[in-house]
Amino acid sequence: DWFFTRMGLAISIFNIITRKINRDALENLAWEQRLEEAREEKLMADPTLTELDLMREKGASSGRSYGNSARYEEEMEEREYVGSRRGGRVGVRGNARNTPNPRTMTDEEIADFEREYGVEYDPYYDEPYTEDELPTDMKFRKDSLYKDRRYENGEIFYYDDKQNVFYRQGSKPRKNRPFWQFW
Repeated sequence: DWFFTRMGLAISIFNIITRKINRDALENLAWEQRLEEAREEKLMADPTLTELDLMREKGASSGRSYGNSARYEEEMEEREYVGSRRGGRVGVRGNARNTPNPRTMTDEEIADFEREYGVEYDPYYDEPYTEDELPTDMKFRKDSLYKDRRYENGEIFYYDDKQNVFYRQGSKPRKNRPFWQFW
């Protein structure tokens, strides 16, 4: 009795859980691939650089659990230098009146992003898209639960319901809420 009802409910719940896990895994894998490509580009660009140097750089830029950072002064000088170097950077997309996009990262946020993750800022990945800015010239499949868009050329745009924007696959993963918070 009730075998098919129980199995249908169990499969539905299992599907919801695994879709969330799969979505997060794909998003994180694309981010990790982008980090790996940036690391390889650094190694190719500077033949004197070693894996150990990159690991030291990553360790030096990571947060400390306690006490003041030993490199506090160096970091402040680097911020000032990076900020002056990027003084002319403006938002990538603006509206028709050529005003800056309020969702565009500031120069300080860009410098923090690059220092924290060791990846060069790329507006192609790191700037959010509104629904109007998404590609319209190709077919896509819209996820009914998460509202993500998967285009036929393989591009995936993840929907962020808190900000009502889309992020391209390969961008820094957003803080995703656990699946049990949907109910």
